[in-house]
Amino acid sequence: MSKFRVGLLWVSIIGALALAESALAQATTPAAPAQPPAAAPDQREDGEKPGQPEVAKVEGPMRVELLGAIDQRVQYVGEPPAMAASPSLRLQFKLTGARLGEIARMGTATVVEAKDELGNSLLVNEDPRSDAGEKTKAFAVSGGMLRLGYVPLDVSLKSGPRNATKIASLTGFINVAYATASEEVTILDPMQFKGSKLAHPRLAELGIDIEIVEPTAAETGGAGRGIGIRIRSGEDHIKSVELFDANMRQIQSRNSNRKPDDADPYVLVSTAGVPITQDTQLVIAVYPEVEPQKIEFKFNDIALP
Repeated sequence: MSKFRVGLLWVSIIGALALAESALAQATTPAAPAQPPAAAPDQREDGEKPGQPEVAKVEGPMRVELLGAIDQRVQYVGEPPAMAASPSLRLQFKLTGARLGEIARMGTATVVEAKDELGNSLLVNEDPRSDAGEKTKAFAVSGGMLRLGYVPLDVSLKSGPRNATKIASLTGFINVAYATASEEVTILDPMQFKGSKLAHPRLAELGIDIEIVEPTAAETGGAGRGIGIRIRSGEDHIKSVELFDANMRQIQSRNSNRKPDDADPYVLVSTAGVPITQDTQLVIAVYPEVEPQKIEFKFNDIALP
């Protein structure tokens, strides 16, 4: 037998032995227990994404709680510069409670009385309008606010004298409105109602009175590039006002308040160069049911920083 054939024979024998050992190992080694499927890398076992903060659990009635005070003192050497900063006292509060997520509209936190222990009034405006703080605006409670468990509020007061150490008494209020479900009212060719109120049975049923104002070309940057909305009544039921074209594509717009000298204020809805035509549609999102609430607050002996 040649050396070449002997070499091939040994290779065959060695390969056969290796296969036999592998089969024997598979037959004698117990199978590993089944493992549960691994969770996706972007998901925890509880379904939340890793690092995602949980929504805070808030309970109890809606209320205003004190967070802190910031007292800004200013001292200039010589004549103060133009636009010089002024001393001020800022109080930070939080609006919290079980109905936090139901807030659909909110007014401004309004302080009606604030005095230090020396009897000095800390109100910036000693003679506010009778309706100050009464009106509400559409307000969306963000996810961040829900995770914190409150809506931050900020109030500005006057700085008291140096020898004052605390705010002896402070009272105020904030108006909110609760709502959940909303619906849409669509007005075709809204400029046909310019100078008069919108005619729609659902708006009338909810007590919403809206007058259409035709803005000037100077106000909108071109003829027909905006529409004026003057809300006479029922503002608490209004969630949003938006413009759409004939194909129900939203027209990008910007809202600004207007206060004419010879007429009542209104909201100017300016489009981004898109003219208002007969095909334009005004879509008003409304809340069928709204529950208003005035949340009053009172604090004593707030230490000054």
